[in-house]
Amino acid sequence: MGLGKQKGFTLTEIMIVVVILGVLASIAVVSFSSSKDEATVQTEINTVFAAFRLSQESYRSENNVYLALGNSDSDRYPQTPSPSAYQIVGDSNYPDTWTDLVLDLKQSYLRCSYGGGAGTASDTSVGSIASSFNYTTPDESWFYIFAQCDIDGDGVLSTYFTHSANNIVQSKNKGE
Repeated sequence: MGLGKQKGFTLTEIMIVVVILGVLASIAVVSFSSSKDEATVQTEINTVFAAFRLSQESYRSENNVYLALGNSDSDRYPQTPSPSAYQIVGDSNYPDTWTDLVLDLKQSYLRCSYGGGAGTASDTSVGSIASSFNYTTPDESWFYIFAQCDIDGDGVLSTYFTHSANNIVQSKNKGE
């Protein structure tokens, strides 16, 4: 009897396929994890910006001006963004301006640092972050809010920006 041609895969071929599938799976997991972190931060930013916007409008209706969140763009809270979230409830570093705004955040943890400026029609000076987004002050009272995040922990900050005249959130280095 002659030996016919055998059909099937060799052990080496099966091992190569398993290794390739493992590499593809690890790439997919890293990509999914990164997308999930970015989505979490984007949700946080949208929620916090909406709370600030609502509080600023309420403050303006009572005081005829918007409230600056600090004296400069370095007045951020929490001071340093982190890929892991900061607990903000009961934090002794909670800024007075946030209390003055009666800011009502729905979450008790933040990953990004937040700050901003405000002024009247005659105030034309803005911080470096607002300038980097080519923000020019309108001919009326104004405010801007920014967030700085370090989603992946590499020290490169993503910056997000919005202002009183427009609800659109602009970004630089998104996903960093």
